[in-house]
Amino acid sequence: MRSSFLFGESINQEKIQQRLINSSMGNMKSQVLYIPDINENSAVDEFIQKVSPEILIISNVGEYKNLDGDLLLLDTDEVGAVRIIGDEKELVLN
Repeated sequence: MRSSFLFGESINQEKIQQRLINSSMGNMKSQVLYIPDINENSAVDEFIQKVSPEILIISNVGEYKNLDGDLLLLDTDEVGAVRIIGDEKELVLN
């Protein structure tokens, strides 16, 4: 399986999340999802479920605690810069 990354600069806006969810036809999977910050009033839960990432990178996670499962959550406000190297076999965090 090839490594996959989804970087969403404006994905924290509910209108954009809903458009992506509705147009993806169930094919929006990614191993790594980056969302600059989470707007608690958005459709982010549904969006994260649809993408089904192994690693979620967020800056300024704040009070958002609705994430569950085997998801690795990296808050760049706490951990700083995140470096991920991926190939067809694995993802490696540095």
